[in-house]
Amino acid sequence: MNFENQHPKDGEIGPNAIVVYVGKEKAVEGDSNKEVEVESHDEGDEYTEPRPIVEPWQMETPPPKIIMDLVKTKLGVDISYSTALRGKKQVVTDLKGSPDESYKILRCYLHMLEKVNHALGASVEGFKVMRKVITMDATFLKNGYKGVLMSKTVVGDSSKIVFMTNRNTSLIKAIANVYPLAHHGFCIWHLSQNVKCYASNVNKDVVAWRFMECSRFYTVAEFNIAYASFTTRYPFAAKYLEESTQKERWARCVFPGDIYNLDTSNCVQSMNNVFKDAGRYSLILMLDAKLKKFSEWFNEHRKDAVSGSVANKLVPLVENYLHDLWATAAKLKVTELNGFKIEYNVIDSDGKSYLVKLRLRSCSCRFFDIQKYPCVHALVSFITFQKY
Repeated sequence: MNFENQHPKDGEIGPNAIVVYVGKEKAVEGDSNKEVEVESHDEGDEYTEPRPIVEPWQMETPPPKIIMDLVKTKLGVDISYSTALRGKKQVVTDLKGSPDESYKILRCYLHMLEKVNHALGASVEGFKVMRKVITMDATFLKNGYKGVLMSKTVVGDSSKIVFMTNRNTSLIKAIANVYPLAHHGFCIWHLSQNVKCYASNVNKDVVAWRFMECSRFYTVAEFNIAYASFTTRYPFAAKYLEESTQKERWARCVFPGDIYNLDTSNCVQSMNNVFKDAGRYSLILMLDAKLKKFSEWFNEHRKDAVSGSVANKLVPLVENYLHDLWATAAKLKVTELNGFKIEYNVIDSDGKSYLVKLRLRSCSCRFFDIQKYPCVHALVSFITFQKY
């Protein structure tokens, strides 16, 4: 059957035409025998919002069985499953790019990316004033070559840098070789999933939760009490921890670097979830999709920063936290110990005494020392300092 000689009649749309709708406008594309028609709008017509733009790599192709039915219905031709599958793969390649071509032009792409991309420039410049904690994880590729994509951050080795990863052996060795001065912590969520497997005759999710709770104590004394209780209740899980890792890798109170509140790699997992569909693209299109999203995020944050008051020195998270804490702090008893060093003694609501050193940004509860923003004891000390 020769389809090239099948011409549509006047007023009809050809069998191979593609109809594109944008708002109330209708155009016919892909049929050389039919001129493009666009419906005109009167001023009184109701306005319809245009459909959002869909990038070519975001389009999905139907499965081969549906393609077989469509060809049979539209053209009256029976095709095999393998023919439909080959056609599907060719369309996917046209829409999402060929993995072969992506790898061939990767060097050129990265060279131009370094020259003109502003999203990566914002990341590099912003890292200078950010918390020096780098979370790492792998992105599983679902294109023709499969495999894993690892992100690499080029920064100088320093004792101020902290890496947060799972307990992947290759990552541990690579970080130790490339960044010998940096500190390396383990994601406590991933570790908790391993720990709970060594507990028996108990609720394993409770074991994981107990371990994470234990790892987040701020003082060594509180940690020792909690860890002793954990060891008594779950001896096999504790034995696994002792044999496979060190407390300095996962316990907040004894971690040697500045870890702040970043004790998991959840932010990287969230990133992987955002780009879940992009893992099926060819390499170049996947990088384009990620850079586009990064640019959108940076633009949104820039607008938020510009719209805020220059007098506001706190990020929204800390500002809201201190606002909620203010009423509690105002009720605590404070005694000045040293006016020159700005040291205060604070009696908490539980009757315990805490030493606050505002000049050193430190409190004996160690929340201020680790999180780097004031605890309730430091806040009430600051209130007292401002009054006098």
